[in-house]
Parts: sequence; structure tokens; C-alpha cells
Amino acid sequence: MTRPRFAVLTAACVALPCLALAPRSASQPEPTPSVVVYDMGDLILTPVGPDAQGHVSVQAFIQAPSRMDAVERLAEGLAKLLNVRHAALAPEVHAVEGSSAQQQAFEDALEQLRAMHSTRYLIDVSLLESSATEAPSVGDTAEFGPRTLRQSIRGRTPAELTATRTVSYVARWTPIVSDSAVGYESQIAEVTDGLRASLTIGEPTSTGVAVTLSGEVSLARIVDRKEPLVETAANPFGGGLTIGLPEIRRRSLNAAVSVPMDRATVVCVVEGFEPGTSISVALRLRQAQ
Repeated sequence: MTRPRFAVLTAACVALPCLALAPRSASQPEPTPSVVVYDMGDLILTPVGPDAQGHVSVQAFIQAPSRMDAVERLAEGLAKLLNVRHAALAPEVHAVEGSSAQQQAFEDALEQLRAMHSTRYLIDVSLLESSATEAPSVGDTAEFGPRTLRQSIRGRTPAELTATRTVSYVARWTPIVSDSAVGYESQIAEVTDGLRASLTIGEPTSTGVAVTLSGEVSLARIVDRKEPLVETAANPFGGGLTIGLPEIRRRSLNAAVSVPMDRATVVCVVEGFEPGTSISVALRLRQAQ
């Protein structure tokens, strides 16, 4: 599961010197500093593996005797560079005091480090339909269907997964009137359905890689309805024209599982759109070269 990275607190204290792109005039007040709490543990030690022999190695930005020492060195280096104050609240959690511009620069630096340290993955995602009695379980090996979404994403960074279709329908009719006749022009509208989700690939585990998924899968259906027409001299019989009414059914997707590398694995199972059916989400991960 993705760890919360920071929380904002307030602090009543004297203003600190800060980096500025332009000199501040005497009439401009000093910005009020704030305290932001950052969790930086994920930047220090990242397990990699296990390999074929079951060994787990460790990669780190900073080599230090302990996690606490490594976080301290990272926080101290960034704080010195950005001219802010910092204090350790826990082994991997530091509070940073500075202006909003300094806090933004500190957060940007952490994001750059996370991007540099993240592994890139190739993922395949497929939606599978089955009867409810034959529905797979989370963790089962899956056979991909003909429609598969393939995407390259970076580890520890939420990625948007979108596989949708557009359905058109006649939303209304606009009358077109002349001296001797009346007609109607159709007005077309569109709805989309399919998969919309956010996927985050986390840290390696003893059985694969931690994956969190949240979003929805939807199905649109257009129901025809007769729209009565107003009787006029040019249209004495009234009558009606058909319009479409969209009905969209949705199923929420939520998963937090460990997925083995290079194996199509069921990560989520929900009720299908038709009675007695189910929908499964299958995912395959491969490390990008």
C-alpha cells in the first residue's frame, strides 16, 4: 500500500531565510513558515528479489550503518541545500520548517529521487467474464482474453489505466420549420464505458510485487424511448420520434495483493453486469529492460 508522504502542520515561529529568485522589497512581509512532516523511508532501502536462489538484495541511495542514519543524512543534505530546518520525529519521518516555496522545492526533490530510484514495469491488464459458479479466486493464474491493455509504468508512482469505448445515441430532436413543412434534426450525444482505474506497483514481497488497484468498470446500455411530437398545422397527426436514454452500470474495483512476476494473475473479482456472471481483473508484470 502506498505510504502517506507528508502532512502539513502550522508553526508560529520567526521567519527563516529562504532562497529567492528576486529581491523582496521592504514593504513585502516575510512569508510565514510552516512545518511539513515527510516519510522518507521508501527512499533509503529497497528490497530487490528474491532471485532464483531465493536471495533478497538491497539497493540504497545512501549507505549508512542503519536506516535512521541514512534518513538523517538524506534529510540533512536536502535541508542544507534548500536552507530549511529539519528534525527527526521517528526513524524514517522528518519535520521540515520553511516557507511554502521551500516546502515545494523539498517535495519536488523527493519526487525526483523517487523517480530516479523506481523500477519501470511493463504491465498487461485484461477483463475476464465468466459465470459466477466458475469465477476464479484472487491469486489464481489467469488466461488473458483477446482484449488486453498494455502499458509501461514506473514503480511506486500511481498510473492511470484507461480502456474505454464510446457509445453514441440520439439524445433529442430539434424541429426545423419552413413555410410549408416541418422536420426534425437529430442531436447526437455520447457516453463512455469500460475500465478506469489507478494502479500502483509497490515494493517487492516474498511472493512477488505489492500492487494496489482502485477504480471502476462500467457498461453503458441505450434504452429507446418514444418522444411525442407537438401537433401543429404542418404536423396535424402528432406522432413521435425515438430518442435514447443511457443507462450506465458500474462495478467498483479495489485490490491490494502481491503479484508474481511474469505470470497472469487474478487481482480482483466483482459481480458481473448480467445475473449469474462475474468479472475478473487479471494482471501480468514484467520488468522493463
